[in-house]
Amino acid sequence: MLNTIITIVVVGIFMTFKKEVLGFGDIKLMTALGLYFGLTNITIISVIAFLIGAIFAIVLLVTKRKEASEY
Repeated sequence: MLNTIITIVVVGIFMTFKKEVLGFGDIKLMTALGLYFGLTNITIISVIAFLIGAIFAIVLLVTKRKEASEY
């Protein structure tokens, strides 16, 4: 039940952004992972995924392979 509420809130937040930050496939994947791993573990998984993505984006920006406007 709690995962459903969190999913609805996340979908609502991402629908308010003009630029697409996550596709619905990502949201479905995180929902399925949340159901499988539970709330505590999915929070840890989400933070680790965010940090890995941030490190990767910083490396791309520093090496000039991507522009900041492409994000």
